[in-house]
Amino acid sequence: MMTAQPRSHKASAPISGARVLPTHIVYLSLTLATLLGGCGPNLTPDQIAAIERVEVAKAAYSREFQPLLDSLDRCMKGGDDPSSCGKKFAATPKPSSADYDLAVRICVEKRVPSDYCLGKRRYK
Repeated sequence: MMTAQPRSHKASAPISGARVLPTHIVYLSLTLATLLGGCGPNLTPDQIAAIERVEVAKAAYSREFQPLLDSLDRCMKGGDDPSSCGKKFAATPKPSSADYDLAVRICVEKRVPSDYCLGKRRYK
């Protein structure tokens, strides 16, 4: 008779030094998503502008961050020590996400459903 062995799962840890959304932004966004979940896609021009501002800020941040990710990828594929690669990545200055964070905050303040502000749903 076979018994099921429990599997141990390791949670994937974020790369040291990576920028993430501040906790209060995530909490506020999730709260608004719950409250506004039934809202339809009838958005005002101000709300659409706020969503577009988030998209522009997110794209700019991604463009600035991508070379760092490419460098890290080349270091693992190049046969370097993964620990050394991680330390180099952690020591490299990261681009600021301040513009993106501000755009998300403004988007949420405009009472846009958070799914639109965080890019989970498209307004078009």
